[in-house]
Amino acid sequence: MIWQLISITELVLFIMVAITVLYLTVFAIASLFYSKFEAPRTRRQARMLVVMPMYRADDIFQNTIDALERQDYDRRKFDIVAVSHSNRPLTNMKLAQHQLFQLIMPLDSPYSDVRSWQYAIEHCPPLRIYDVIVILEAGETIPNDYLSDINEAYQLGSRAIQTHRSTQQLDTPRAIMAATFEDINSSIFRMGHVALGMASGLLGSGMAFDFRWFKDNIGKLEEGADLKDFEALVLQDRKYVDFLDDTFFYNKPAQFRGGIHTTERSGWMYSQWRAFRRHARMMPSALFHHNYDLADKIFQWMLMPRVVMMAIIGIMCILTPMFYWSMSLKWIITAFWVMFIYAVATPDYLINRKWELAFAHAPKLMVQTLFYALPAGWITVFVRNHKDEWQDDIKQRADRLAQQGGKIFQQGGKIVQQGGKMAQQGAQMIKSADKYADKKEEEA
Repeated sequence: MIWQLISITELVLFIMVAITVLYLTVFAIASLFYSKFEAPRTRRQARMLVVMPMYRADDIFQNTIDALERQDYDRRKFDIVAVSHSNRPLTNMKLAQHQLFQLIMPLDSPYSDVRSWQYAIEHCPPLRIYDVIVILEAGETIPNDYLSDINEAYQLGSRAIQTHRSTQQLDTPRAIMAATFEDINSSIFRMGHVALGMASGLLGSGMAFDFRWFKDNIGKLEEGADLKDFEALVLQDRKYVDFLDDTFFYNKPAQFRGGIHTTERSGWMYSQWRAFRRHARMMPSALFHHNYDLADKIFQWMLMPRVVMMAIIGIMCILTPMFYWSMSLKWIITAFWVMFIYAVATPDYLINRKWELAFAHAPKLMVQTLFYALPAGWITVFVRNHKDEWQDDIKQRADRLAQQGGKIFQQGGKIVQQGGKMAQQGAQMIKSADKYADKKEEEA
């Protein structure tokens, strides 16, 4: 009975892993056939609105502003809107010194990337006409021709664009592994998809959309929506997302990004499960109406997270030989196949001596994720999602206590006044008694 239970569990895990590996294999190999298209230069320049969400970006926002001010794009053709939340007053004062529109979100409103985009559209400069909206998070940097590349793609007909996120700081093993995983994801979920005629995945930054469509649709997302909800909205409206592989934007500095952080990884897992749970009902309709991009995205959310997949493969390669040797063969083959697929999806510029040394840290990072990320990250995300509710509850209780304290203080003031009056009356009675005693003494 125990052996049957072990066999069934092992088979179920292998099927789940095999489906994920097969999916990665198809798009990793497809990325090899991605053809780069050199867009011709154009004199026409679209009017752009660059939205820069700033959440606790006091020390890094200047990098993005400086990069935007160095653009070779006509400065009269784009406006910058900085959406500030939870930044220091000094930071907001520094923002006011630049040629941009500054928006400060209320501190009592919950922050999310989607909410900052909505806030920017609700308060964007009036009487301005835009063709394209570009989203770039504070702390990220871009080359001087970034907006020009987006304009060329827009003039050729692209109405939803994702650019290539990369990392400039490759000085630590953790940063190198983070950059490697980032480019593997770009190869599979962006280059591979575009090579097969499917929409590219979105990153939440380094994106550009048709302004009118964005303005008409971003308000449809409910409070608490995240990037995956927005991605489902884009694909549900059958917007094809193009990927500009040669148009880079560079990640935040590692000390503000955290590299491959356990809670960040588990936060992605939580977000993926939440997205699948919310949008799984759209799968039949997507297939019936031939919306394969949306169906693919929902199926993608259903797959096992890659970090968990690698952890399971590693554990099963160690445990299965203890039970039955032939059982471990398929796991060992799967492990080597996954490494081959990751090698195919890794760009050549990352392969050097430093990468080989950093690769030795991969098992350590995987073990950390397996044993610490899931509980720590899920708890962190849960606390983050409910923090505002708890803060509101604490504020309401504090207001009630303050009101009760105010009433008690008023009552105390009245008691003090009454005590003062009683003291005056007592003093008058003492004087009257003294006068009466003196009078009696004189009569005697």
